[in-house]
Amino acid sequence: ALTIRNLLTMSSGLKEERLGEVIASSICPDDYRDFDWAGSALSSDMVFAPGEKFYYNSMNTYLLSVIVSKVTGKTVAQYLDERVFGHLGIDEWIWEESPQGYSAGGWGLYIKAEDLAKFGLLWLNKGVWNGHRIIGEEWITEATGCHIIPHEGQCNGYGYQVWLYLHDSFRFHGSRGQIMMAIPEK
Repeated sequence: ALTIRNLLTMSSGLKEERLGEVIASSICPDDYRDFDWAGSALSSDMVFAPGEKFYYNSMNTYLLSVIVSKVTGKTVAQYLDERVFGHLGIDEWIWEESPQGYSAGGWGLYIKAEDLAKFGLLWLNKGVWNGHRIIGEEWITEATGCHIIPHEGQCNGYGYQVWLYLHDSFRFHGSRGQIMMAIPEK
């Protein structure tokens, strides 16, 4: 019953597992670095039926990263480097990986502030950068549409890995302070 859309909208129903984040950190003993993050996430308890409600879980994003890798044969980092980052002139970044070699997805992307701003401008311009279509406008519209309502008062809604606010504004919010807020009318 679990779908990609459930993972995109943080409505998988999977119990929150911060295991991957702990394993990726330098405070975790080396003998845990071979742990199967995806297996752990998928074998965790269900706290509700998929799609029923919002429940933030970074492992949802990691599972999306694994799916992209299985479909494309590339890590999310490699895929984005070829399809997006290279076009934007983003050439200095690091993305943490699981022991299985998948991009962490939900955390661990280290990128310069001006490069994160480029990514935000790409989304504000509905996928166009310097006159060239990089991402489909339909995808940007779908991703920034409200698909589920998080906890009351937290924001106006949640799209596909995107927080939504008043006046069609949206925010990418990464761990460790990587935040990009876009306010189209400004």
